[in-house]
Amino acid sequence: MKYLEVGKIVSPHAIKGEVKVMITTSLPDVRFKRGNILYVLFDKEYKEIKINTFRMHKGMALISFNGITNINDVLEYVDKTIYVDKEAFNALDDDNYYYDDLIGLSAYNEE
Repeated sequence: MKYLEVGKIVSPHAIKGEVKVMITTSLPDVRFKRGNILYVLFDKEYKEIKINTFRMHKGMALISFNGITNINDVLEYVDKTIYVDKEAFNALDDDNYYYDDLIGLSAYNEE
């Protein structure tokens, strides 16, 4: 499986298990749809979490996950990067690329 970074959990939001996520991907409505699976890296091992709710608020994503229902449960996720399975989404059209596909490449201006 190839993982694609989609955001970083920056803090809890309120007390019912919701988190604030700084988005690092395009198409958040597609990436963070209810039922989608995200992965969080803990000590070199990816933990799978399923999205329960998603909404935007003041430029940040507010997300809740199945089985995580209070602020104490989310504290271990704060400052963690979240990922999706890159292969779970449709291939991009020609001339469209994921940011991580471009890292390390050289760019040239043909003019």
